[in-house]
Amino acid sequence: MITLAQNAIFLDEQTENGRPFKARFLQAGLVKYDFGVCLLKKETIDKFVDTFMDNPVIIGHKDIIYNEDKVGEIQHIWFSAEDGWFWCSGVLTSQEAIDLIQNGYSVSCQYRITNYKENRAGRLHNGNPYDKEILDGVFEHLAIVKNPRYEEAMIAVNAIIDKKTDKKDSLGDFTEIFYEALTEVIAENCLGE
Repeated sequence: MITLAQNAIFLDEQTENGRPFKARFLQAGLVKYDFGVCLLKKETIDKFVDTFMDNPVIIGHKDIIYNEDKVGEIQHIWFSAEDGWFWCSGVLTSQEAIDLIQNGYSVSCQYRITNYKENRAGRLHNGNPYDKEILDGVFEHLAIVKNPRYEEAMIAVNAIIDKKTDKKDSLGDFTEIFYEALTEVIAENCLGE
């Protein structure tokens, strides 16, 4: 039986260093924290986005990260003008992390705010009030989480696997496999099984 993961995408082949991933992880706008709502502009993210390079991927957020917590690494970062998101890619080295992603977990990035200013003038962003504007920061990690801060954040790995042979299917077979799986899901939902 072939299984389609919820977050399935074809990337490069698995390497000896781990399994490639791609993630949509950050978007400019208003961000809610325990201490209030902050405005994070794209220009600000651009100032410190390079600090995300070579950061670890971990499961869940942690303030202190030990070597055994690392389940991957960020290798590339870019902004997509098409969807307005910052994306990253890298390698995962943990089967537990891959399993969580294939079961619908997403990503959340953690950064330390190093400079901000209070919104004493009561400015609005798209008609919404905010408490502070973030002016600079430093990225610390990318966490695999059940509920990301950014609802449309996502992570995907090479995720189409034949459970019997544990081999990835070729890209040419993707459409056929996708329609077979979709047909099974629709049939199960329509028949109430």
